[in-house]
Amino acid sequence: MTRKELAAYSTDASGVMGRAERVMLPENIEDIQKIVKTSFNLDIVLRGAGTGFAGGAVPNNSIVIDVSKMNKIISFDMKNLRVKVESGMTVKELNERLQKADLEFPIATSNYGAASIGGMIATNAVGKNGMKYGPMKDWVDELEFVNAKGELIRLGKADIGDVCGMEGITGVIVSATLRIIPKVKKSISLFQSDSIDEILNVSRRLKTEREVLSIELFSPSLSLLLGLSSSYNLVIEFNSERGKIKEDKDYEFFSKIKEAAYFKLFSEGYEPPLDPKFFFDKLKEFISFLDSNDIPYFSDIGYGVVYPFFKKNEDLKKEEVINIIKKSNSKLSVFKFGLLRKDFLDSFEKKIIGRIKIRHDPIAKFNKGKVIDFIPESTKEKDSEVGEYIEIKILDKVSQVKPNLGEEKSAEEFLEELEKEAKEIEEIKKNVESDEKDIEIEEKEEYKGDIGQVRITDDLDRSSKMSDAEKDLINRIMTNKIDEKKEKDKNDDKKEDEKKEDKGGSD
Repeated sequence: MTRKELAAYSTDASGVMGRAERVMLPENIEDIQKIVKTSFNLDIVLRGAGTGFAGGAVPNNSIVIDVSKMNKIISFDMKNLRVKVESGMTVKELNERLQKADLEFPIATSNYGAASIGGMIATNAVGKNGMKYGPMKDWVDELEFVNAKGELIRLGKADIGDVCGMEGITGVIVSATLRIIPKVKKSISLFQSDSIDEILNVSRRLKTEREVLSIELFSPSLSLLLGLSSSYNLVIEFNSERGKIKEDKDYEFFSKIKEAAYFKLFSEGYEPPLDPKFFFDKLKEFISFLDSNDIPYFSDIGYGVVYPFFKKNEDLKKEEVINIIKKSNSKLSVFKFGLLRKDFLDSFEKKIIGRIKIRHDPIAKFNKGKVIDFIPESTKEKDSEVGEYIEIKILDKVSQVKPNLGEEKSAEEFLEELEKEAKEIEEIKKNVESDEKDIEIEEKEEYKGDIGQVRITDDLDRSSKMSDAEKDLINRIMTNKIDEKKEKDKNDDKKEDEKKEDKGGSD
């Protein structure tokens, strides 16, 4: 791979520059297992489509595993509306296949569907219709990933939190079984007002409507940049034809208006935005602050997320907004934490993430420096009948208590806080040492190869009662041959029409 090609892997959509030592493009699970088993000293960074804004795929003299070649549909269960896909497949690729059967995967991110399924699982992505469909974890029935030992692990619905939302620090996602839904006709309505109170009243009412997919708010200044009126613009999408704007050119524009907003703001010198999530009643105060300080933004107001944008020279303004977010106890919600936003995680969240990290990657092989600063304090290796055993101690067993200097506390209160903190740490130590694994791996078929991999078979329903037409449709979706059949049918119809014309001419 040339230097130019390596440089392309040295950053992601965050713009943060790193350095890729090597780039690996595996084509199957065995390739990934070999990479993981034979990589000892280097950090392994996982990369889907590189669309993240938090620096989660930025390497630091790392091996980059690019899963883009693993983009196949493994199985398709039309009866139960399930599809199993490899992690490198993008949402766009998946929906192009599914729409042939009038189906769709509803979690679509604001990048024209360029995000990979594996990357969306790793960040527990929320699509533009988050108000209706929620985050990615609600649509994953099970997933398979490779842990730090190179083992293939299958997680069911109850346990996917060990990987989903962990941003690649616990292992390499290789496949997932997703829920899908029937595709419906959609429509959009546009509401404009100069009053934020009126906008919020309309939004509150619309949130209760079952047919509403999303409610997106665009600030007056951003609306003007997008060619709309300089007022608050509310774009409401329905999963029915209730809206005034049907599936035509206007619908195409407004359904992708968030992408247009990103493009326009980035071209004006703005950086990737913040993404705090608020309770609905707290939105007005935050939005009013942004308006009064001329900070452009849009909002998935139905989901409670606001996206304020800043230029590089607006650090003070950005810091002020960050302080407001932290004081309101709001959380950054969509772009996750990666390399850039780790300070938004509190100590309790870091402890929980650390426990999960220890379970699957105790030697810190994956995505070093991302999400949490995890460095094992010590490791102890010994042989046993079942193979390698690794004992890990927690590095951050004791966190210093820094009392608020502006708040007076009695000695008794201070000691009570210290005792409470000590009990929490002791509880975490017990849980780690007992190593009570929540994961139950269902090994239906075992295959031992030269690197000792475990292959787990798919157990999706294979109905013997399926009609030939259904089997044909599934086969064509799996092999992407529907377009070929349509073209053949079209040519056959054309030939038939020509025959009729010739027959009519001879008469």
